[in-house]
Amino acid sequence: MGLTALYLSQYPGSQIYTFEGNKTLANIALTHFEYFEKKNIHLIEGKIDSTLPEFLQRPGNFSFVLMDANHRYEPTIRYFKWLVKRLDEKSIVVIDDIYRSPEMEKAWNELRRHDLVYGSIDLYRCGILFFDTRINKQHFTLSF
Repeated sequence: MGLTALYLSQYPGSQIYTFEGNKTLANIALTHFEYFEKKNIHLIEGKIDSTLPEFLQRPGNFSFVLMDANHRYEPTIRYFKWLVKRLDEKSIVVIDDIYRSPEMEKAWNELRRHDLVYGSIDLYRCGILFFDTRINKQHFTLSF
């Protein structure tokens, strides 16, 4: 529905790209973006398995990625493999619903051990991955 994109769009100078495969949800999100006069949010509609690879043909790296798409092991790993090529040491990736299912927990545990991931934080609801080589391979679990 575009609510997270609206929050992220508050960061000065940001350009937000959000992907939505459901036409109804895409229309709701577009209504929200229009209502709040957000010109820095770009909705890419269609199945992410085809829209994401096409989008990744654009030049440049990503400083922040929120992965909240197909909540299964294989697609999560696949999307990460596509995205990781466009990340640098200052990039941050947040993966939503890391304990939603045994598949997502497996994906989270694999991704936090990826060779290019140097730090991770498990917040239970989501996980955060860091790629800065100065971090020296650390993993934290925060409980509150």
